[in-house]
Amino acid sequence: MKSYNHIYSTPEKLKSFIDDLNFGERTYSDLLVLVYSGVPDTDFNHSLLKIISGKIPGVKTMGCTTAGEILNREVLHEQVVISFLVFEKTHIDIAFTQNETEEDTVEWISDKIIRSNSKGMLLLPVVLNTRFNIDRFIKELYKKHPLLPVFGGGAGDNSVFDKQYVFYNDGVYDSGMVAATFNSDVLEIRTDYSFNWKPVGNVLTLTKTDKFAVYEIDHRPALDVIGEYLGEDAVNELPQSGIEYPLVFNHDDVSVARVIVGIRDKALIMSSPVEENSKFQFSFGLREKAIEHAGNLARSLAQERVEYIMAFSCIARLNFFKDDAAREIVNFAEIAPVSGFFTYGEILHISGKDNYFMNETLTLAYFWENRGPVNIKSRKIESKQELLFDKEDRILKVLTHLISKVTRELEAKNRELNNAYSILLDYNRIIDDKSFEIRKSLRYASSLQQIIMDNILDFANAFEDYFLFFQPKDIVSGDFYFVKDLEDRVVLAVADATGHGVPGAFISILGMRMMEEITDHMHGKYKDIDAGDFLNILRDKMKMVFRSNMLNRYASDGLDISVVIIDKDRYQLNFASANQTGLLISQGEIIQLKGDSMPIGVFIKEDAFTNLNMIYKNGDSLILFTDGYMDQFGGKKNKKLNFPRFRNIILENSDKDFNMMEVALDDFLSKWKGDNEQTDDILVLGVRF
Repeated sequence: MKSYNHIYSTPEKLKSFIDDLNFGERTYSDLLVLVYSGVPDTDFNHSLLKIISGKIPGVKTMGCTTAGEILNREVLHEQVVISFLVFEKTHIDIAFTQNETEEDTVEWISDKIIRSNSKGMLLLPVVLNTRFNIDRFIKELYKKHPLLPVFGGGAGDNSVFDKQYVFYNDGVYDSGMVAATFNSDVLEIRTDYSFNWKPVGNVLTLTKTDKFAVYEIDHRPALDVIGEYLGEDAVNELPQSGIEYPLVFNHDDVSVARVIVGIRDKALIMSSPVEENSKFQFSFGLREKAIEHAGNLARSLAQERVEYIMAFSCIARLNFFKDDAAREIVNFAEIAPVSGFFTYGEILHISGKDNYFMNETLTLAYFWENRGPVNIKSRKIESKQELLFDKEDRILKVLTHLISKVTRELEAKNRELNNAYSILLDYNRIIDDKSFEIRKSLRYASSLQQIIMDNILDFANAFEDYFLFFQPKDIVSGDFYFVKDLEDRVVLAVADATGHGVPGAFISILGMRMMEEITDHMHGKYKDIDAGDFLNILRDKMKMVFRSNMLNRYASDGLDISVVIIDKDRYQLNFASANQTGLLISQGEIIQLKGDSMPIGVFIKEDAFTNLNMIYKNGDSLILFTDGYMDQFGGKKNKKLNFPRFRNIILENSDKDFNMMEVALDDFLSKWKGDNEQTDDILVLGVRF
């Protein structure tokens, strides 16, 4: 297989390029011409297609208008990329349809172009301003042809969202879909993708929708909900903020994004049709993580004899990456020629799962007809890219607002706010006015949540796949978690302050500060410490503080804590804990990580903490937790939930997407608790290696 790419400038240069390829004297099994046009003009594209059909009689041509073009290492704007794909052992069938029903289209296209040896299908549909639901179509197609890789993208028009066009031979159409199958006994096609958006916050429900329009979320006006969760600045900055914080839905443990592209009559207009009663979370992305992930995909592909790569990336992704968009594709151009475009939705096949209509995603299709040795040294795949990005102030501002909103909802659900206020009164007698006391407690709670938010961002930097189930009992919480990415190692901890109420919260802040001091020296005087050493040092620091100031009257207070130090390069973790247990899940089995039966604090028994060393594998999961979940009263006999039930929930959901683990924990706890009050702070977190 060979591919030849041309950036159109004039008819004469295109004709000369085709003449130089000398197709009349070549021997090949089939030729497919792909035209990705950044000029959404009917006459222009029709005349261009006429040139191709005139120079190569009977040629098979397909394409569409775009929202940006991709050619090898470059991201182009309002250009025309023409790819000539020459196959040695493959036959191409192409077809065009304007059928309005998805089921009829599946039957028609199956009869028309799908063969027994079809190795893949390229789809280029018009997805806006049409009653045809591309998402439903490709899912019906998967039911009939589950082994057929399907890929492609929705036609664009440079973000005008007015009229898009698809091309079939020398015809230009403002609706419908053009498709091609690649039929061969030797051709191999593989699909892949990069997503990298992290869901965060509560799971919400679309309660009133109509195709692309969302009117209500959780039975409230959709625009009001966006303002509450993301802030009024985000509402005023739509659709740009919709690109930066897409709605993420979970389908078959696959995260699928939908983007807010505008507002009409107080309804949110989405980038793709959305189903009523579907559940979603807001999300945020980090550009450097997404680019690093694309580089990892390229490195894993470097040893394959790939001859051509199709790339389809969302216009929302282009707007998010801006000048860094080309960094996502640069490594793939070292492997094989690349061509594609920025879409109004990407079509993705995931083997063994389904076909998906994506947004905010880079999707790829790899082609090769021939097998043989690969000169890997000639492929200059960059190692981990060192990228410099501006501080993403807008992301942090909106994320802060989102976390604050979730915190207020937890406070609203708390039935013991008055008790929390009374505790604050006991320890703040200088406060005379009750309203002032409430304001101060809320400011204090807000500061705690700010600390937690900072750790969430470090969490996202340290791990690609994780979940966090955090449900404080009162406004202030004694439970906390700690994450520190030290490049060569990651320190991860979950802790429960044994003091209650406000003292417990203060002790948790003290513990976090001391842990920050220890990790700050882990490239210096604490360079070689393990998890047990970490707890020994932390205990010494806590004892020094308790014995040197007024906190000594709370000498029985301290921390129950688990600490894990992870060496990602060596696939090694070491674990130590004070009065806690951890879980390591490997190949469907749970390994219980037991620590020492003594807390961090001023206590009589003070042996050195035990360190547990383990080797983990990719796909293994680590779960850390406090005792709040297991101590919750409920069920038919109003007893504690206890460890065996908790362990079973973790094991039953361990092979699913981690976003669903949080949902499963929440659902089971709500049913178990019933009308009972929450017993204690609850914290469960997990990471997948």
